[in-house]
Amino acid sequence: MSISIAKTIKTLRARKGITQEELALHLGVTSQAISKWERNEGYPDITMLPMIANFFEISTDELLGVDVSKKQEIIKVIIANANSFYQHGDLSNARRVLEDGLTEYPNAHRLRLELIQLKYESPYANRVEKDAVIASSIVILERILNESNDSAIRNFATALLIRHYRYQGQHQKALALAKGQTDMNNSSTILLCDLMEGDERLRHIQHAVRLTLEELNGLFSRLGDYTFENGYTLDEKIAIRELAILVNETVLGDEAHIGFGWNYWKRCETIAQGYAMKGDADNAMMWLEKAAAIACAHDALPEQSTYTVLPLKGCVFDDTKTTKNYQSSEREQFRKRLQNDVYDTLRNDSRFQNLT
Repeated sequence: MSISIAKTIKTLRARKGITQEELALHLGVTSQAISKWERNEGYPDITMLPMIANFFEISTDELLGVDVSKKQEIIKVIIANANSFYQHGDLSNARRVLEDGLTEYPNAHRLRLELIQLKYESPYANRVEKDAVIASSIVILERILNESNDSAIRNFATALLIRHYRYQGQHQKALALAKGQTDMNNSSTILLCDLMEGDERLRHIQHAVRLTLEELNGLFSRLGDYTFENGYTLDEKIAIRELAILVNETVLGDEAHIGFGWNYWKRCETIAQGYAMKGDADNAMMWLEKAAAIACAHDALPEQSTYTVLPLKGCVFDDTKTTKNYQSSEREQFRKRLQNDVYDTLRNDSRFQNLT
């Protein structure tokens, strides 16, 4: 700790209009201890820093004189570097960057959450190894929820904790957390649409449109999950998935592959799986060929693309910020999906062979 904490405590106490004795009473220490802190002749025990910060309604970083805005910018750079490695399938270096960042900023919850998410998605030698990582992460996530008042951090931690509880089979805990979350209409993304002004408001609304499309696609995919016994027939599940594609193309037209390309072709390929399960080779091939075309179109995109379609007109998509856990092209990923056993009945079809 530096002299800054002495000045900070003295300034904050004066601003609050309390004496050294009153501050000491609140913190459970002697007035002599407060006096020493303010004269820079001693420092509070490190375990007391959160209590002092909470009393003055500031962060521990502010109490210690850390430039919070500069720290946040550095953390953003660390996360961007980790995401760059992640995007190219280099999970090892992505993890190293985050761990190095935590060495520098051990109390940075955002870095901790990014690392937990990376660990969750990483491959493990066996189930026992992953179980141990999940258990350890749950302890950290529960602690972050108890400590942090930052809504963005809490939302991130809650989403991760729900996934971790589900993995462990703690469905009641996951359910309780999920039910306590804000519904879509009251989310910050929607509420901010009416609070911003000018160009900032326009871009935020467009951002909300993109997020809503992604969420809608995710929900349709859950309804059309072929492994989920939910009362829908296979034909109905395929129809639901086709409807999701129709919604995307209605809103985005010929630009549906921009920003959504890597998920867009996978959703088309999943529809092809459904038709292959039915034994409908023609429709399976139609959707496979569509998926292949979208994958190729996505690979041909520049790093930045500007939408011209009306709802997102002028909105820029930056592909370098897309996070994927593989390094290969979308075409290569598409070819890997063709190895699925569901396509065994199509392997002698010349159309299928052309795709491989």
